[in-house]
Amino acid sequence: MHYGIEIVPFGNFSDPRQIVQMAQSAEASGWEGLWIWDHVVIPYGAADPWVTLAAVAASTQTIKLCVGVSPLPRYRPHLLARTLSGLDLLSQGRITFATGLGIASDFIPFGEPADARTLAAELDEGLELLTGYLSGEELTHQGKYYSARAVRIIPGPPQKPRIPVWIGGASNAALRRAARWDGWIIGTVDENSRITLPPQEIARKAAYIRQQRLQLNSFDIAVDGVTTAREAGLVREYQDAGATWWFEIIHGLRGTPDELARRILAGIENKVLPYRTGNTCKGNGMADLPNKVEQHGCIVCGKLYALLVEYAPDGRLVDCTVTSPGGQRVPDEHRPLVACNSHTQVEIDNALARHYPGQVFEDPADE
Repeated sequence: MHYGIEIVPFGNFSDPRQIVQMAQSAEASGWEGLWIWDHVVIPYGAADPWVTLAAVAASTQTIKLCVGVSPLPRYRPHLLARTLSGLDLLSQGRITFATGLGIASDFIPFGEPADARTLAAELDEGLELLTGYLSGEELTHQGKYYSARAVRIIPGPPQKPRIPVWIGGASNAALRRAARWDGWIIGTVDENSRITLPPQEIARKAAYIRQQRLQLNSFDIAVDGVTTAREAGLVREYQDAGATWWFEIIHGLRGTPDELARRILAGIENKVLPYRTGNTCKGNGMADLPNKVEQHGCIVCGKLYALLVEYAPDGRLVDCTVTSPGGQRVPDEHRPLVACNSHTQVEIDNALARHYPGQVFEDPADE
């Protein structure tokens, strides 16, 4: 299971600068993905997802980025291909495109067709054309809704053969469409955090998708929901149902900005997070920490990054390939986290307890 945050960019969260700050906190706290919505007509304001993701891409290093569900029929495929390619270049290959039919209120006020049959036909034709553009190859197309004559959109995205495409929607038609692409993305809660699509229903729909799949390569199922930092049972239920991504939903009705910020910083789930003080990596201390995280691929190092900045400004990242006292390489889930040269063990323990209440931290050297 991969873990991300889903930001509903309405109202107070329609300012891209605020979403950038939340994305940076999420990345530092170990979250792996960011999913933001794409709507136009919202009474209390909605962020432009493309501008927002560009800002996030330029301000983060590792977190995956997804706009969804973004209705392709609202866009011209060649311009959308250029935007997606630019974002994938800017983020160095971190973009996923989640698409579907959209909602009528984003079409009707502008005099655009909003009936499901037309939108579905536009979506299917548009997706084939979009992926052709993203290939970087010369393309000629004459269809019912779109045409192109010997055109080539370059530069293309760094992800090959193309940017992953996830499909939204819960109808059988949407599930059949998802089976032809790379993933299915679906909301499971309403605005009051009540579950509307329980794990049993996800399992049933995932089985239907598998029946439609013509290829046996990897396929993602992304769901959202609401948990506390100490709650893992619900996520495991969705994982058992077939989900591969859990997105913690963040929106104004869930809590105050401070409460939501604390939920992001609290991290993913209630599990043992090992740490150790001791030998340090060669490097430049805190300034070198993000590079060390990327180099060693230790997600939990990033989880404590914000904590280190606050409580251990001269901290050092312990070498993630350290061996145990018996000479065995420490398993990934027990990689040590930090060494601090100026704070006592009690100070570090107290800081961890304040930032991650209820979680258990163990020193792998004591095992």
